[in-house]
Amino acid sequence: MDPLKEDLFVETTIQKSLIAAHAFGKLNQEKTDNIVRAVYECGFNNRWKLAEHAYKETGIGILRDKVIKISLPPVLFTGISATKKRSASSVMILLR
Repeated sequence: MDPLKEDLFVETTIQKSLIAAHAFGKLNQEKTDNIVRAVYECGFNNRWKLAEHAYKETGIGILRDKVIKISLPPVLFTGISATKKRSASSVMILLR
């Protein structure tokens, strides 16, 4: 990719992330839980495809282990959704 196009892509992605983090921070807990659950389910349902892509991209690791890592988030779900406001604020601070 052309370095100028890549820089523009990165900058655009950061700006979109800031907008999304701000909007996410305004949601109530139920909506936050629904979003976190939907994102996890999408990743879980595509875990083999995501793991294969990650393996091909890096060329390192063990495919089976990547699938397991993608499958672990239900253990973390409560902690992620319970701290969503702090997380959204942290994303905005980190991206600035």
